[in-house]
Amino acid sequence: YFTFVTSGGNGGAGGFSDYFYGNGGAGGNGGPGLLITSPGDRFTLSSGAEFHGGNGGNGGAGGAEGIGGDGGDGGAGIQADASAEITISAGALVAGGDGGQGGTGGTAGTDGIGGYGISGSDLEVTLAGTVNPGANQATAIHFAGGDNRLTLESGYSLGGNVLANGSNDVLALGGSADADFDTNQIGPSPSDLFKGFESFEKTGSGTWTLHGSEAKDWWVREGGLKGNPN
Repeated sequence: YFTFVTSGGNGGAGGFSDYFYGNGGAGGNGGPGLLITSPGDRFTLSSGAEFHGGNGGNGGAGGAEGIGGDGGDGGAGIQADASAEITISAGALVAGGDGGQGGTGGTAGTDGIGGYGISGSDLEVTLAGTVNPGANQATAIHFAGGDNRLTLESGYSLGGNVLANGSNDVLALGGSADADFDTNQIGPSPSDLFKGFESFEKTGSGTWTLHGSEAKDWWVREGGLKGNPN
């Protein structure tokens, strides 16, 4: 159980050039707030815990006819290089680091990409708290491959979308408290919040009420699930 606030290291700034045609150096990438390397571990962030990815370093300035260095990418709040169970409790926060700014010059460097809030494969994530991506990143949770499960609980918050690229990705509505869910958030379009899931389930003792017009087959394992009342 984690109850503290921690951050990954920030990337260093790229070097600058004072030569007229010189190019600036690239900023370094930020580190993850938590790096998971042992398969099958369980991690719970309790209320008040915060894991932040490090920010990417700014690109160095190039000369007047040179190219500015690219900004470094932000680190993930949680980077899982092995299978894991991750619980984000109510009042806990996971956030990706911000991408660094591209350096100035005759041609400006490219800004870095913000980090995912959570990234990995073969993950089971239970979310009652908050997961946000870094600036210049649209995806809060990135399931890169394998079999993944995301269980939402009442009060959850996402600052970006969830991108599921695995072969068997399950979106579940769980917890003991009653809540509502808009099925129109599911789909492949850029504005959709939950992308790429193959299966949908209802777990936990609470009752969730579905709204929206996006029809999905829901497997009710526990508790109650009410259909679209509209």
